[in-house]
Amino acid sequence: MYAVITWLVLLIIRIVWITGYQFFSNLFSGKRPFNIDIRVATIVGFSGVRGAITMAGVLSVPLLTSTGKAFPDRDLITFIASGVIVCSLIAAVIVLPLISNNKDVVKYEKQDFWNVDRAKIHLLRAAINNIDKSKNEVNKNIIYSLIWQYQIVIRKLSLKLYNDEQTQNFFTRRSKNSGKSDCFRKTSC
Repeated sequence: MYAVITWLVLLIIRIVWITGYQFFSNLFSGKRPFNIDIRVATIVGFSGVRGAITMAGVLSVPLLTSTGKAFPDRDLITFIASGVIVCSLIAAVIVLPLISNNKDVVKYEKQDFWNVDRAKIHLLRAAINNIDKSKNEVNKNIIYSLIWQYQIVIRKLSLKLYNDEQTQNFFTRRSKNSGKSDCFRKTSC
C-alpha cells in the first residue's frame, strides 16, 4: 500500500509540475496562460522516470549503522522503492495507450531500411573518400593500401548483404590472384 501511495504522490507531482511548466511557458511566450493541455501533462506524468536513480539511491543505504546495528527499515525502503518502480511501469503500459489517442501506426512500406552492414559500407565509402583527399606523393602507397583493405571489407559486407554475382566474382579473382594483390604495398612491383 505504501508503494502505491508513494507512486500516486509522484504521479501527481509530475502532472502538477508539467502543468506549471505549460502555464509559465504560455505566460512568458505571450500566449494565453491558461491554455494548458492536461492530456499532455498526464502523458508526461505517466511516462516519467522509471526508478533507476531511485533504486541506486536506495541500494546505497548502508546495511549497518556506525554502531554495527542493522540500518532501521532498510528492507521497507527497498520494498517501497521497488513497488513504486513496478507500479510506474505497469501503469504506463496500461494507461499510456489509452490516453495517447494516437491511431496512426507507422508502416514501413519500403524495404529501404539500413541494417548494420549497410551502414558500415556507407561509412567505409565515406572514409575512402576522405582518405583519398589526403593523398600526396609521400603517403600514396599507404593510402592505396588502406583503401584496398577498406574495399575488401566493403566487398565482404556486400557479399553478405546482397549475395550478388559481381561480389562473388571479385572474391574468386581475389583468391586466384592473392600473390598479386599486395603489389602496390611494395615500392617496386
